[in-house]
Amino acid sequence: MTVQAGFRTDIFIGAAGAAPGAITTEIAHARDLTVNLTADEIDRTARADAPWTNVLQGMKTWSIDFGLLHDELNAVHDTIENAFYSGDTISVRVVDSDGEGFYGDCKVFNFSDELSMTDVAQRPITLRGLGAPTRIPSAS
Repeated sequence: MTVQAGFRTDIFIGAAGAAPGAITTEIAHARDLTVNLTADEIDRTARADAPWTNVLQGMKTWSIDFGLLHDELNAVHDTIENAFYSGDTISVRVVDSDGEGFYGDCKVFNFSDELSMTDVAQRPITLRGLGAPTRIPSAS
């Protein structure tokens, strides 16, 4: 992966269980995309470790946070909204300009309203992954 501007990253959604090539509906109205890969911390500190802690990596999770411009006439907005209210699973694919990224199934866990006086109305969206994401290697 080469160094690149954040706006060169694209996010797409599709039907649950879809292969990466079938996840083609771009979320063109997304802003400020953050991909979170985290692990729980398991403390295994013993007296012999003092004065330092000793930890293991526990269960892992992934999620994607982004702002979605508030446009109720947009089909992608409707798809995400419907997935939130129904609890249905959707697939997501995130790739940079080199084609590198990942994909996986997820659920919508945040679909709020931000109605700022100084910015456009948008919805903060959180997609939480189900199981491990699948990495997509760079195309270059």
